[in-house]
Amino acid sequence: MLIFVMAALVLLLCGAVVAFPLLFEKVEVYTTEDEESEDFDERDALLDALSELEQDYKSGKLSKEIFETQQAHLQQGYLEELERRGQP
Repeated sequence: MLIFVMAALVLLLCGAVVAFPLLFEKVEVYTTEDEESEDFDERDALLDALSELEQDYKSGKLSKEIFETQQAHLQQGYLEELERRGQP
């Protein structure tokens, strides 16, 4: 019987050790104030879309017309993003 009481106390102590930082620590919110990070994400997304578009065209999922139209649109968006950032 004493073993069960000791085991219960140990479990309670372990629970308290784990719960204490979760309940009483101040939670800090992570925010990105760096605009360059956002711009990189937009450029990266456009390049990924171009890559996927090319793969779809090569696999025969897209016609040449649709591919060229979408490619021009994505390339224009990429160039606009570069101009907005002041890069040539």
